[in-house]
Amino acid sequence: MNNTRQILSKYPADRQKLINVLHEIQDANEYNYITENDMQQLADFFNTTKASIYGVVTYYSMLSTKPRGKNLIRACKSPVCQISGAFSLIDALKKELGIDQVGQTTADKMFTLEYSECLGQCAMAPGILINEDFYGRLDEDKLKGILSYYQNESPSS
Repeated sequence: MNNTRQILSKYPADRQKLINVLHEIQDANEYNYITENDMQQLADFFNTTKASIYGVVTYYSMLSTKPRGKNLIRACKSPVCQISGAFSLIDALKKELGIDQVGQTTADKMFTLEYSECLGQCAMAPGILINEDFYGRLDEDKLKGILSYYQNESPSS
């Protein structure tokens, strides 16, 4: 049984559960995205069209139709974070990760850097979210330590 079918077996065919199912499917994918096959299985399960599922996936920035790295870094670019140095932080992130622009994935598929409009942690600006973990009041030194932790994380975690 593939991951998508396994995940769907836990849910009723109630479209109100679609977002939860999408997140779970994406989280189960090694490259953090929803595949074409996943979308077709979802369409069949929820008795709708693949285009309808695709529309939901592409509407939400937390979901993706493209492969991404093991760790998703979301850099806040809200006005508060901008004033606090977000764009310098993003430049430092790109340099540390060895990528040219936001939206890219590192060559080793360990990280993908994305923007976030707001992480809701203005008192801790500038901030980033790595997977589900928030890090704030960042500077280049703190950033290097945080990235080092994820780079050294065991493959099984």
